Amino acid sequence: MITIHMVIQNNQNTIQKAIDSVSSLNANFLFADIGCTDKTTDICKKYGEVIRVNFRNDLSAVRNELCQKQTEWNLQLEPWEEVLAGLEEIEDLAEGNYRCNIIQNTLITKPIRIWNKNKKIKYKNPVYEVIPGIAEPTGIYIRSAPPDMVERNLELLEIWKNKNPIAFEYHYYKACIFLTQNKWKEFIDLANHFLFQEKKMTMASIMTRYYMATVYCYVLKDQKKALELLMYCFAKKPLMAEFWCLLGDIYYETDEYSKAKCFYENAKILGSRRLNSDEWPFDISKYKDYPDKMITSCDEIVSKAIKIGQVSKTSLASSSPA
Repeated sequence: MITIHMVIQNNQNTIQKAIDSVSSLNANFLFADIGCTDKTTDICKKYGEVIRVNFRNDLSAVRNELCQKQTEWNLQLEPWEEVLAGLEEIEDLAEGNYRCNIIQNTLITKPIRIWNKNKKIKYKNPVYEVIPGIAEPTGIYIRSAPPDMVERNLELLEIWKNKNPIAFEYHYYKACIFLTQNKWKEFIDLANHFLFQEKKMTMASIMTRYYMATVYCYVLKDQKKALELLMYCFAKKPLMAEFWCLLGDIYYETDEYSKAKCFYENAKILGSRRLNSDEWPFDISKYKDYPDKMITSCDEIVSKAIKIGQVSKTSLASSSPA
């Protein structure tokens, strides 16, 4: 038996689609109501147990409370998500913890979402809650279209900071929010503060450097600083096409099209060697569509330059991709 865990709060417009997407499982549903004032709970009561939970500004505490009622198998699903494929795998899973593929726009993240009751799990972080630890991959794909929760999450982050002022993860998550809001200075300042505290080469610290490099490349037009940050990323994850595409963009921005084209080609070659089981995030577009588009752009610019006699073919010769 599998139990679907959901935390609900005024999700009447999306909850039915989320429930229907796992109908093939014949599962139990366990809903944690943290303050619904619409028809969400009425819908949920048709499918399973609804527990009214004292939120206390801590989503991990809510999810850990749900885990007290877990069954043999458990799946976390958000009320704005829809399972697209792979549920049939659950019947054949061995005891353990498992990651699902969460698709949001062109980005795929791989958090732990399935676990067996014999494996102890515990959520951490009062906001942007996660299950830390080692887990196996699955072919389960879930499409996510979250509502705008920026203001709520900023408020929860401040509460987190006040309760635990030395929790440096707070700076990481707030920097990510600033990035989505195009608040470039605030993002850079807070990202630097996070990196000053996080000394290890973690996924969070590497991806922070990557996003900082994108801001320096595209917004601040400081290609030297962008390149400096990006080198840290290559040292940890050399097969990520996202990093090679950004390296191509850095040289594209400085009109070095032969080098840029080489790095876009590397993005396609090296990115193709990255395993689907890799738990780091994937930006799907950077593995074919984007490098193809930029290679075409480089060729067009170079061809035009040759035609009008600005450069010679010899000076534009590029080296072979790695």
